[in-house]
Amino acid sequence: MSENKSKPVNPLNIPGIKTFERNENAPDFVLCDGVLTPKLLIDHLKTYAKEIEGAKGEYNGNVQFKFQILKNDYGSYNFKFNTYQKKSETITQPSTEPIMDDDLPF
Repeated sequence: MSENKSKPVNPLNIPGIKTFERNENAPDFVLCDGVLTPKLLIDHLKTYAKEIEGAKGEYNGNVQFKFQILKNDYGSYNFKFNTYQKKSETITQPSTEPIMDDDLPF
């Protein structure tokens, strides 16, 4: 009896958007062809909401998810949620206290 060992799902990979090599008769400005499968995309967003939280944002009252487009070995593209967060830098304000230095000649 053989087991169906499926590859584990990477929650950052975006299912439901797939690209293919462009049709040879397409104009030069067409980079590739693609399909969008809303059910796969929506199910993934619901299932992995916690894992992709870092990619979630809002713009003009609409929820958005940042993503990256990666070229694969086959010449088509994969879509991946971009959860990269810049490290917040603590900015210290300069002191407004006068510096008292007794070594000054005046």
